Amino acid sequence: MKKRLTISLMIVLLLASHAALSSQPLAGLREDVSADEYKVYSAVIMEDYVKEGIRLAVITDETYKPVADDISGAQVFAELAEPLQLPSLAADTCDDFVAQNRKEPQKVGRSFSLGVDYVLVDYGAIKGFFALKLDLEEAWKKFYKKYPRSRGYFRLSRVGFNRARNQALVHTSWMCGHRCGEGKFVLLIKRDDKWEVGGHFTQWVV
Repeated sequence: MKKRLTISLMIVLLLASHAALSSQPLAGLREDVSADEYKVYSAVIMEDYVKEGIRLAVITDETYKPVADDISGAQVFAELAEPLQLPSLAADTCDDFVAQNRKEPQKVGRSFSLGVDYVLVDYGAIKGFFALKLDLEEAWKKFYKKYPRSRGYFRLSRVGFNRARNQALVHTSWMCGHRCGEGKFVLLIKRDDKWEVGGHFTQWVV
């Protein structure tokens, strides 16, 4: 039976993003994230995360894998390049996105360029807020007491680029409350040496 990209991705994403999952933190990760990736990450966070009144960005300190290893770049392209989704997406961008995200997750460092302060937090520590025997609303209250004036936490995949390095694709996972959050693909375009968000394709919402 032909596998559907959406179904495969939804399963992986929902498992990866649910804060109540129990798993051990990944050990031995090294930082292998490029300068261009940090520029892409910074553009996405400033566009989608930093809103009026936000003074702190909470970012998990390692990338995550948003697609299953048996998903191909062609499948991602077929799913995302349809009209009204990401029509300007290039096939080689998808190929590189899949290749990068088949690698093991990588540590991220303090190389973001944001208009607000930010903290890098181990994902295990994030899940710790929700591992206690609290209802989710109480757990989120504890989170925001720890990280006031934030907007939940943000997770980032590796970035895929086209050959010309003027288009990028990244997947983001944002959780901000008991019934608040989303996971989506973000397409970015480089214009005048600056990365700009060119489109989104939302996969799941809470």
